Amino acid sequence: MRTTVVLVVLALLAGCGDGRVSAESYSPPPREALSLSALRQPGDWTQVRALAVEERFYDAAKLATRLLYSESEREARMWTWWDEQFKARPDAQPFTWAMGVGFAQVYENGDVFVREVVCEIFGREVLLAGMTPEEFREEVGLTEANRQRQKP
Repeated sequence: MRTTVVLVVLALLAGCGDGRVSAESYSPPPREALSLSALRQPGDWTQVRALAVEERFYDAAKLATRLLYSESEREARMWTWWDEQFKARPDAQPFTWAMGVGFAQVYENGDVFVREVVCEIFGREVLLAGMTPEEFREEVGLTEANRQRQKP
């Protein structure tokens, strides 16, 4: 109801004579879209979990990055949630490693804002957002040499 009233008022202010707003005539500003996505967060975190279980770690990391974009304490929020979901898995360590690689891929493909979020997810300074993807992987310990050292 409230959304309808807001849309009607926006339409009237925009000069639409009948007060109706169509999808073509109105698109929410980016900040509104971001806050609306935060309202749907619990369902989205369920989707992050489903993507991870399906081993679609890049997609899971991309969605988690979007969900954490407007949050504070990103590292604690991400990894506390992750532990709650997956700590009991027998393959928890390689599973978490794969998610870390997914975040590294998000860093590689992201703009500076996305890179800042990923840096904070790993508890690193935002200033590291200017690193190359290879430097970032080295900084957070996601190199193949480190992976080989973790195998029993």
